[in-house]
Amino acid sequence: MRRLNSSLKFIASTSLSIQMEEWEIEASLLGRFLRLTKENWDLFFAFLGKEKDLDSYLTSPVYYALTGRKGLWLYQDGNTYVPVCWHPNVDGQILIFPPRGEENSKILQKLLTEIPIPPAGIRIARIKKEDIHASFLRDIKCPLGRSVALSQIEETVLDWHFPVRTLSTERVKNMSGSDFMKARNHLKQMKKHKTSVVPLTPFYDKQVIEFANRWASNRTTNPHEIKELISPYIETMSLIKDESFRLGGHIFFVDEKVQAVTMWELPNNALQIANAWVSLCNAHCNGLSEFVMKTTAEALWERGIPYINYGGSETKGLDDYKNKYVPVYSLDLCSIDVALEGFDPILRSLIEIQNSRIAA
Repeated sequence: MRRLNSSLKFIASTSLSIQMEEWEIEASLLGRFLRLTKENWDLFFAFLGKEKDLDSYLTSPVYYALTGRKGLWLYQDGNTYVPVCWHPNVDGQILIFPPRGEENSKILQKLLTEIPIPPAGIRIARIKKEDIHASFLRDIKCPLGRSVALSQIEETVLDWHFPVRTLSTERVKNMSGSDFMKARNHLKQMKKHKTSVVPLTPFYDKQVIEFANRWASNRTTNPHEIKELISPYIETMSLIKDESFRLGGHIFFVDEKVQAVTMWELPNNALQIANAWVSLCNAHCNGLSEFVMKTTAEALWERGIPYINYGGSETKGLDDYKNKYVPVYSLDLCSIDVALEGFDPILRSLIEIQNSRIAA
């Protein structure tokens, strides 16, 4: 029976892979989809550097590189762009992010008119709840030849089930006042340990992955789940080798053993918000997490960076931990499921003719 189940899973996986390949081929035939690769990253970096958003992950090259690691595209209409990628955790599902560039209330309607229907559906991601009635969402009508239904959902797979929290580097660095009394008391516990902090570089690649594997193994014994848990850290360590991603961080040795790793992305625009990407810590070492937060805040503050975005959280416990550091602002995000059905082949022909004229 196990062998039969394994065979069925393999067949299903192979079928899904074929469908995803077919989707990519079909998307490539449409003139508005540009696949992003290492060869054209610099164009995307320059474009994002002109953008500003309090949800600084949406203007982060690292965010799109990590989230879009299975395939990332830009859909273009004039001077407006929509990042589109395969969901990193749900095979066959396409994620669509909020439009960037010039305001264009019709761009999602155009995108949903043209986009091939992926095997596991479409989700519009990282929508601020305050923007749920924004024009680019409100103006989506039923595309010609298709039926479309949008439904707002609370995100349960990606990391914004709880709000995005952005902290003040100066406030966390100082840890003063009654709000930080507990943090200061925990911090004192580190005095009984020998600690050293060194900049994170590719030299420590192996040690970081080993530490991430140890951390994941404490959370689950399932090999597949361990692989899923550490894959973002492996991907992030691969990016630190490329200076264009502007990544920095620390590796923390406590009593001569690696006990924490941090990685952040320096700001790429005038809002001066750094993005936290890795914050792994041995929770059994009392005071270490506070020491890690304070050290990170000090390093960024010394560079003149006033804020760091620690993103959203999948669990209440993690969100409570971020709230302990008194965020300067928080953003409630949601996702929107898109149900598309049908396509008029005559309309597809007209779109292909139109795109060929654009390309010409």
